[in-house]
Amino acid sequence: MKKFFKVIGIILGCLVIIVAGFLGYLKVAGMPSFSNVHRPNVKVDVTPERVARGRKIVSLLCYDCHFNPATNRLSGHYVADIPKAFGDIYSHNITGDKTNGIGNWTDGEVMYFLRTGIHKNNEYVPPYMPKFPNVSDEDINSIVAFLRSDDTLVAPNPAMDTVERPSLLALFLGRFVFKPLEYPKSPIAPPPANDQVAIGKYWSTGVIGCYQCHSADFKTNDEVYPEKSVGFFGGGNELKDFNGNPVYSANLTMDPDYGLGKWTQENFVHALRDGLRPDNTALPFPMARFPNLTDSEIVAIYAYLKTVPVIHNAPKKSAGYKYADANPTKGGEVYYHYGCYACHGQTGIGVCDLTHAYEKYHTNEELITWIKDPSKIIPGSKMPTWQGTIREEEFLPLAEYVRQLGQNRNIAKAQTAAIK
Repeated sequence: MKKFFKVIGIILGCLVIIVAGFLGYLKVAGMPSFSNVHRPNVKVDVTPERVARGRKIVSLLCYDCHFNPATNRLSGHYVADIPKAFGDIYSHNITGDKTNGIGNWTDGEVMYFLRTGIHKNNEYVPPYMPKFPNVSDEDINSIVAFLRSDDTLVAPNPAMDTVERPSLLALFLGRFVFKPLEYPKSPIAPPPANDQVAIGKYWSTGVIGCYQCHSADFKTNDEVYPEKSVGFFGGGNELKDFNGNPVYSANLTMDPDYGLGKWTQENFVHALRDGLRPDNTALPFPMARFPNLTDSEIVAIYAYLKTVPVIHNAPKKSAGYKYADANPTKGGEVYYHYGCYACHGQTGIGVCDLTHAYEKYHTNEELITWIKDPSKIIPGSKMPTWQGTIREEEFLPLAEYVRQLGQNRNIAKAQTAAIK
């Protein structure tokens, strides 16, 4: 019997050594590199039409992950909504800076990266970086044209990338499960202009990639053939809010109980255009609104979703936040009723920092003007238009509450500095 346990112990010890060695290998090896890379030798003709189209697509694909409010450029920052299972992830500087951005990349290198996921240095980017195998050639050209333009979003900025720390899971997936995509062997045409369903499919699976969040799991998505993704558009994928708490993606199939089966076309347009549910509460982060899509493009997405096989799936409910304050105010009640915390946090510091609003907008009237229709001040703003949704008598207490959030933070910082 002793001999038996001794053998078992030796076997278990060997297994531990093997597993530890394998994990150590993943850490040291990192993501795989590929030497047999044949990038296209092309130079994109930069035209005003392509720059405009490229800006629209980049605002949909790249802005949320790469925009850094500290630089007002696509210079990269911490990506809060990527599940922690993948590690601590930072987006990269994609401005025209030649040292720290992509200013010294060729057009072919940019195209190859977008299509396959292979970086200029021949390393495969982790699986959480989307690839775009189904975007049309003309739209890829437009993206490149915009990145080469003098637009302020991509103007050269020297911000250095933060070294990301992919988890062992991300390293394992990147080395053994996910592989670089094949560069297209034939041209990819845009959808027919007279086919509404095809246009909706193109936007939701080819360009924006709505299915990636709204299917069952990132790990089982199929980027080349999106319809083969597990739980295609059935929701339930675990995402993260600004505090790292789980947020579960919605079921976008036409299931009448748990999906969009009871939503009207107008409800759907309202959600994507204004970022608001039918009950006028805000869609939670990381769901964004899409002010750059036209109504016809949103309607086309809705038409396509009506053709997607229905999945009777009830995604878990996200916890959300409740308004709890020793001295509750009307403004606080409004802030929580409309779900402002979904992007701005409970203290005003979320994905978008509200705590400087009291300095930027010197009067309540100025702040209310911004809250009512941000797009009039900053075209294309991701902030919903609250005019007509928030009741007129609620704007003043809301503005006072927002300004108080900033003042409270300022007082707390001063107290901390005094203690030091």
